[in-house]
Amino acid sequence: VFAVMIDIDGFKSVNDELGHHVGDDTLKKAAQIIGSLFSEKEYDSFRIGGDEFALIATNVDESILRVRLDALKAVSLCDELPCGFSAGYSEIVIEENNAFENAFIRADKEMYECKNSKKINL
Repeated sequence: VFAVMIDIDGFKSVNDELGHHVGDDTLKKAAQIIGSLFSEKEYDSFRIGGDEFALIATNVDESILRVRLDALKAVSLCDELPCGFSAGYSEIVIEENNAFENAFIRADKEMYECKNSKKINL
């Protein structure tokens, strides 16, 4: 079982420069893309606030999860501005105290490392 955190890169710029109506459309598009890439019953996806989404992946091979996350990170959400996805994941170790919470904390940290690596490369 894996915990996955997903964030929209450049979302603030979309809202600030193109307007909140475009931001709303971007959120809808993001949810549709996440829903289509992770549509099987092994995935449960959630919008957890702002421009962040979470997934719980059950009975999924880690290599398949990585391939799908790489595909997600390659998507552009907006033609006018750089806007895409950053993601991170972590295995949920059931024997660990606060297993889900700790896995999402690790996934969130990995997601921000992904996000920061893109900023450095720009």
